[in-house]
Amino acid sequence: MRNIKNEFPVFARKISGKKLIYFDNACTLLKPKPVIEAVCGYYKNLGVCSGDRSSHQLSWQVQKEIEEAREAVKEFINASSSKEIIWTRNSTEGINLVAASFPLEKQRNEVILTVLEHHSNLLPFYEQSRRRRFKIKILPINKDGTLDLGLLKKAISKKTALVAVSHLSNVTGLVYPIKEIAQLAHRQGAKILVDDAQYIATHREDVKYNQVDFMVFSGHKIGAPTGIGALYIKEPLIKKMLPYNVGGGTVQSVEIKGGKIRAEYLAHPFKFEAGIQHYAGIIGLKAAIDFLKKTGYGKITGRVEALSLYALGRLQRIPEVRLLIDYEASNPSSLICFCFDHKKVSLYDFNLFLNHGLKDYFIAVRCGHHCAQPLHRFLGAEISMRLSFFIYNTEKEIDIFCGALAGFLKRKK
Repeated sequence: MRNIKNEFPVFARKISGKKLIYFDNACTLLKPKPVIEAVCGYYKNLGVCSGDRSSHQLSWQVQKEIEEAREAVKEFINASSSKEIIWTRNSTEGINLVAASFPLEKQRNEVILTVLEHHSNLLPFYEQSRRRRFKIKILPINKDGTLDLGLLKKAISKKTALVAVSHLSNVTGLVYPIKEIAQLAHRQGAKILVDDAQYIATHREDVKYNQVDFMVFSGHKIGAPTGIGALYIKEPLIKKMLPYNVGGGTVQSVEIKGGKIRAEYLAHPFKFEAGIQHYAGIIGLKAAIDFLKKTGYGKITGRVEALSLYALGRLQRIPEVRLLIDYEASNPSSLICFCFDHKKVSLYDFNLFLNHGLKDYFIAVRCGHHCAQPLHRFLGAEISMRLSFFIYNTEKEIDIFCGALAGFLKRKK
């Protein structure tokens, strides 16, 4: 673990002559060498369509690598079949697909969300509820950031079609009890969708153990290229999903008779993968999964949780800092958000200070509402600063950040 930074080429460069400290891992992970090499290898040695779009040896080589990557995702999340894995651009597209395609019944026309959710887990259901005429219930959370399972149990009924929830919040940093939530949903005949965008980079997902029906994640969150993600849909539920994004690559046959189009779609997962896919991204995604497996989830989870706890202790000793939740019930697992109690001290000014005000370091963090405005307002803040960690971070870097924070606050007095 001591030499892990050597696997990430970006750390070899200086930014405005300064050393990079990267605390924006919840937004996107930096890219390790194996991912960069895999992506470059596709463009350098192949660069063609896959076998289902063409018919020569190079295209079939791409097809082989794409399906090997699908198998790798299947094993990565412990799915039953690679046919349960659909390529998407990111978690957002996967959730939009579910919101638009999930088969509703007259008696089951409700979707349950929580105030915890990222905009990408709120807005797709909001928009589709207006088109497809289903109802949305949005549940509050406890002030300590935890979910009230008793409240959730009361909310789920025979009318509930789907419960959609984040596995790890990109604001609270807490891990939520997906298996228990899934069991509550299933007892009433409802399904569960899990937003794994934040969880899967630092914690091992097991869709069988957690009894998940739908799960989404984005490749760039685990060190893969941007623009590639995956949607898991449990069989036989995937067979009931309605067409979503259709066109080339999704059909068995198309014919026009009497001025009308008739189409017969391919079996899943291909009927959901219209158009040319992000082949380099898919190949890079497999390389990212291989990198995480080689590094070891036990090491990753333990290291990131230790860094989060260390940062929590340091921040709690700074009077001007207000953590968005108190962390009495649970510890942060991979990230921490905070704001300033003093209205005259600006988080945005401090963010600029981290980029331009330090002599030797350029510190990258996230400052804003993190695509979770309802949750921020629920917690009494318009914006926050987020520190998020991965295995290449160190306690020394956290000390440097806290020293910069103390120096900035001293100037403002």
